[in-house]
Amino acid sequence: MKTAWRWILPALLLACAWAALPARAAGPSEVVGMVLDVQGAGEVVQKGRDNKDVASKLQLLAYVKAGARIKLDAASKASVSHYGARLIYQMTGPVMAEVDNDGVKIISGKAPVTRSLAEKVVQAAVNPNLGAAAFKMRALGQDIAMLSPSNRSKQVTPRPRFQWGAPEPGSFQVTLTELPDTVVQRVTVDGMAWDLPAGVKLVPGRDYRWSVSATAPDGQPRSASAEFSIATQAEADSVLGLRPPASASVEEWVLYVVILRDRGMVDEAREVWRIIASQRPDLSGANPLAR
Repeated sequence: MKTAWRWILPALLLACAWAALPARAAGPSEVVGMVLDVQGAGEVVQKGRDNKDVASKLQLLAYVKAGARIKLDAASKASVSHYGARLIYQMTGPVMAEVDNDGVKIISGKAPVTRSLAEKVVQAAVNPNLGAAAFKMRALGQDIAMLSPSNRSKQVTPRPRFQWGAPEPGSFQVTLTELPDTVVQRVTVDGMAWDLPAGVKLVPGRDYRWSVSATAPDGQPRSASAEFSIATQAEADSVLGLRPPASASVEEWVLYVVILRDRGMVDEAREVWRIIASQRPDLSGANPLAR
C-alpha cells in the first residue's frame, strides 16, 4: 500500500494546491488585477469585509483590488496585471505602490516597467467561462489513482491520453463510456497508460466517464473512475488562441494558466505549470501544481 502513495500523494497535493488558490468568479467590481510573479518578500494592504485595512503576504495568483497598497522589500520583485490599464506592472523593491481603477501608481521607489496585455487576454481573464476550478479525485484513498483525464476536467483535445497509478503493475480493464451509458471502448491494458486507437476521437462537447479495474494479488477487486468532458471546437480554438509563444515571460504563462483553470482545463493547466516551474524553479507554488 505504501507504493500507492507514490501515485496518490502527488494527485492529493495537486488537488489541495488548486483548492488553495483563489476561487475564480466574475468577482466584485473593485478587483482590477492579479499577482503574476513574486520574488522575495512583499505585502499587500486591502480593505476587508468590515472596510478595515488588512495586510497580507503578497502571493502568486492573489487578486488585487482598487485601493490596495503594495509594498516590496529591497531587491524583491513582483509583477501585477491591471485589467483596466491593459498592462503588466513589473516592480522592483524597495517600492510602495497604490492600485486604483486606472492603473498602479508608485508612491515611493523606482518606476515600474510596463508591458501591454492583449485585449483578448484581458477579456478572457476578466470574464472567465467558469468550470470546475478545483477537482476531486474519486480514486483518493483507493489503490488506483485516476491521473488524467482528471475528474470533472475539460479536455482541450478529443484524443486525451489516459493515465492512472496503482501499487503493483499488471493487467487493467479500462472502460470508456459516453454518458449516460454508451460504451465507447473496453480494453485490457498491460501498464498504466492507454491511448485511443488510431482514428478514434471523442466528440467535442460530450461528457464521458472512464474507469479502471483490476484484481489485487490478494484476490480483492480494485477499481476507480472519473468523469470528464471534451471542449467544443469553439472552446478549444479560443483557449489555444490565447496560448503564449514559447519565448513568453512567466507572467504571460501564469495568466494563461489561470484562464485554463477557470475553464476547468486542469490537465492542460498542469502541463503549463511544468513550463512555468522549469522557467522559474524559485517561484513558490509552481512546483506542486506541476506534478
